[in-house]
Amino acid sequence: MILYYTPGTCALGCIAYLRATRVAFSLCHVTRDERFGPAYRSINPRSQVPAAATDDGRILTENAAILLHIAAHAGAGQLPSDGSVERDALHFWLSWLDSGFHVAFYPFFKPQRYLPNEEQHDELREASKPIIRAAYDTLDAHLDGREWMLDDYSLLDPYVFAMTRWGIRVLGDIDAWPGVLAHRERMLGRDEIQFALGVENGEHRGANGAYRGHVELTAQ
Repeated sequence: MILYYTPGTCALGCIAYLRATRVAFSLCHVTRDERFGPAYRSINPRSQVPAAATDDGRILTENAAILLHIAAHAGAGQLPSDGSVERDALHFWLSWLDSGFHVAFYPFFKPQRYLPNEEQHDELREASKPIIRAAYDTLDAHLDGREWMLDDYSLLDPYVFAMTRWGIRVLGDIDAWPGVLAHRERMLGRDEIQFALGVENGEHRGANGAYRGHVELTAQ
């Protein structure tokens, strides 16, 4: 698999999960400008990351699809059994993280999607903050007294880690949500998270174990 990523995005979760599962993968660093160029748009016409080129030549987009694909190729124990309470919970949280948590940040990070008048962008960003706080409330209530998003560590945890850092940038801190903070601290102690953060900082360019190194961006 080749995973396409931009630092600072939710793609960090996929990098960390690949490292944790030891599925063979390469990485391709795509700058924000490159995402709107012809090479990357041939991979994902929506110019979003992450995207993944699978070993059988397909392109996957959207975090949920990529994370589930990794889990399915990582061997037994990565996914709760079909039809179980845990599997239903996994699907719920994957859906909510995209349609609830992630979407809450859109007006702050991309106000131009909603208002063409730049003079109104700061007002929209401020108006988005109560919605972002409400999303943290939902996540914090779930994590209260829990170690991981499910009963055991799963693909949800690096995905949550990748996105909860955005609140620090938007709100200044996330101290009002102790369950989220405690989860972040646990995640920071994991090797795969340190690896993924190192990748974002320009480290780990060479191959190491199941990680095959970085590749150049080329059109599909």
